[in-house]
Amino acid sequence: MIVDGTVLLLFCSACGARHPNFQFSGDTDMDMDGLGSAGDRTGARLVLFRALRGDVEGAWLDGELRSASLASVTPLAPSAKGLDFASFRKLYRPPELKFHCPWCDAAEMAVSREMTPAEFVDAGGRIDFIGAIELREGQAFS
Repeated sequence: MIVDGTVLLLFCSACGARHPNFQFSGDTDMDMDGLGSAGDRTGARLVLFRALRGDVEGAWLDGELRSASLASVTPLAPSAKGLDFASFRKLYRPPELKFHCPWCDAAEMAVSREMTPAEFVDAGGRIDFIGAIELREGQAFS
């Protein structure tokens, strides 16, 4: 399966964790159904996987890698009501995402940086894959 997306580097103000999270991108939700990521506490390692059953983490994660879950989404763009598409595009800002910290259970993990997978690797990160998953960019990252 070929996947596309961006790496979100998350920061927890409660415990200081820097956690990489993969934001999958696809035309429909069905394209991304069952896909997940797990990262380490230092922000240096990311694993992409396809979950075939409910709890994938217990089967292969050893405590060094965990998955962050979305806690809240705050819209930052104005309402599109009454705007033509060109005007909306000029005003649009992506929503602010907050995550539950998998290291201390705080719900205040914020996105500190968004980057391509190649930028993540160039900055010293490592991306591994479990199963038949590869990135659309076509590069081997691990």
